[in-house]
Amino acid sequence: MFNIWFPRNKASIWGTILPRFTKKGRTFWRDMHAFWFSAAILVLIATGLPWSGVMGEQINKAATSTNTGAPPFAYSWGEKPESVIKTRDVAEEVPWAAENLPVPPSSGGKYVPISLEDVQSISENEKVAKPYTISFPQGEKGVYTISVSNPNPSDDATLHLDQYSGTILSDVRFSDYGILAKAISLGISLHEGTLFGLANQIIGLIVCLGLIGLVVSSFIMWRKRKPKGKSGAPDGSKNKKAARGVFFIMMIFGVIMPLVGISIKAVYLLDRFVFVRIKPLKAWMG
Repeated sequence: MFNIWFPRNKASIWGTILPRFTKKGRTFWRDMHAFWFSAAILVLIATGLPWSGVMGEQINKAATSTNTGAPPFAYSWGEKPESVIKTRDVAEEVPWAAENLPVPPSSGGKYVPISLEDVQSISENEKVAKPYTISFPQGEKGVYTISVSNPNPSDDATLHLDQYSGTILSDVRFSDYGILAKAISLGISLHEGTLFGLANQIIGLIVCLGLIGLVVSSFIMWRKRKPKGKSGAPDGSKNKKAARGVFFIMMIFGVIMPLVGISIKAVYLLDRFVFVRIKPLKAWMG
């Protein structure tokens, strides 16, 4: 659709990037189906990937290996920290970029743990933005974790405190994030509709309605153009170079997003080995 409807001059911008609401019938539905929502949909997908089970973990690994995620000094208490627990295992409402930070151990059970009031006082002294979450130590070497994951990522903070002395073992703020962690944190806030308030939510609503409209307009366009008794599916591409290009793009997305890859494989196998063996369905597929 991109190369078919991409505007080639100023006049043809109508019907491609901007729909022609005055048109009727198939032209109207074609315009509604054009790619003017593509950029917004791409952003919506990209900002949702860090939450996905497979891709999200790979993004985390990429950020760590390139030092563009959590800052290296977050691990400064030792080359081989005794604690291998991750922040997300001991605290709730943790910023995305700080979820996988190792939790440093407290000094040991020789002292009386500090009180919750002491932790709150430390939070105030360190200018931690409200509202924040305080997670209690788990075990003798556990730590207090103060975390902020507000709609505005610039307020993000993750602090680990020694439960006995109150010493700040780790303090990571948004300004400490690497470029990838900053971009993803902002993207998550944009995806959730909290980055710039009501306007963000309205834009998200428009994109969601656009996705629904895309599906509905696709069905209507198909119904209008398909021959009687057939599906109206187009013939295979005669341009082998273009077909190979599309194939490799699909494979790349299939690797990046495994569920997409599984869907592609399922459709291919059905089309290649099942549909062709059912005569009525084969005739209908044309």
